[in-house]
Amino acid sequence: MRCLIVDDSPEKVSQISELLGREFGDGAVRIELAGSVYEAGQRMREYAYDLLLVDLNLPIRAGSPPVPDGGAKLLRQVMRATGDLKRPLFIVGVTAFEELADKDLKDFSSQGWAIVHYDAASSSWESTIANHCRQISAIQSRYRYSNESNVDVCICTALAEPELKACKDLLGSRVDSQNRFGRTFDIYEISAGSRSVTCALASATEMGIAGMSSLATQLVCGLRPRICILTGICAGIKSEIGDIVIAESALNYETGKYKQAEESIEVVFNPEPRYLTCTPRLLDALRTFSSERRADVLGLPARFPGTNAPKAPNVAIGPVACGAAVIESSDIIENLQFQNRKLEGLEMESYGFYLACRNSHPGVEYAMVKAVCDTGRPPKEDRYQAYASFLGACFTIEFIKDLIARNSLLLGNA
Repeated sequence: MRCLIVDDSPEKVSQISELLGREFGDGAVRIELAGSVYEAGQRMREYAYDLLLVDLNLPIRAGSPPVPDGGAKLLRQVMRATGDLKRPLFIVGVTAFEELADKDLKDFSSQGWAIVHYDAASSSWESTIANHCRQISAIQSRYRYSNESNVDVCICTALAEPELKACKDLLGSRVDSQNRFGRTFDIYEISAGSRSVTCALASATEMGIAGMSSLATQLVCGLRPRICILTGICAGIKSEIGDIVIAESALNYETGKYKQAEESIEVVFNPEPRYLTCTPRLLDALRTFSSERRADVLGLPARFPGTNAPKAPNVAIGPVACGAAVIESSDIIENLQFQNRKLEGLEMESYGFYLACRNSHPGVEYAMVKAVCDTGRPPKEDRYQAYASFLGACFTIEFIKDLIARNSLLLGNA
């Protein structure tokens, strides 16, 4: 158990450290300290912590005075996961100033975090932190398993047909299976030269953000892969049919507020889109593969036995819109472009996938790689779904093979 306390108050740090020692046992918890936003960021770039306890009234740098939004600045970095910062599993805000707790409560609650009002003369604040410690212990106890049950890579899709089938057809026969949470996941092998990695394949029980979030949580918590990739089909916005889209960020365009207009029965939706990003290291590797192996990418369509798209595949890296409904509307596409003019694609799972991967385990690398099968505008056709499923699966598997051949650190010791 690794914990980071970010606080410039020696008294508070001492009391919290004693509490953690009581809850976990002195030999079972490793407590590290940071006294400023900058120092905490440096530590979280180096280590993945199970628990982050952060003061809200915090100096930006060592030696500078505390500022009321210092802790909030650090947590915004955590939410964006910028600069290879590793997101802790649990986060608790601790402040002696009740007005700061009230001010930041909404932001904390939206992320599933807690705020504790610290009072040196009382012990009531300890119970909240103690409850989080017990929750971490319960999770570690429930999901602790041997290294032999891990897999190197997980590839997941929304649909069993044609998306998951395309992956299975390319990988051949399974070599093993793992049972997690009452579900059996088939394990395959991906090889390059004399080296190979294990790969779990799975599709969601239903399309959409919720279904994919559930699947990704099961995969990441149950199998602890080093890399998790969502593949399949999507609609193109800037990208065209037959292109490959890598979601640098996923935009949930359905978040916002419905409000009745004044002196009118009309209900107006005020969008407040939320973004989540893939992990920077995996994105860099995908970008390198797309550039250096351009000729191989252009050759992928020739390997498909059916009807190809009428163009060679381009690889587009950029934001992707994500929502719960299938879209066949030029008006909706134009509205999405108004929200973000750089949108490359539109689909239904990436936001839930990124959210689950980000929150389930801080060490997993994750990204979405899908191929465009339609434009999201009428008439919506399905004749390129099988081809796009193949293209997304083939690109993903060839990318994993390239990582193996490079002996990439993303795969550990492949």
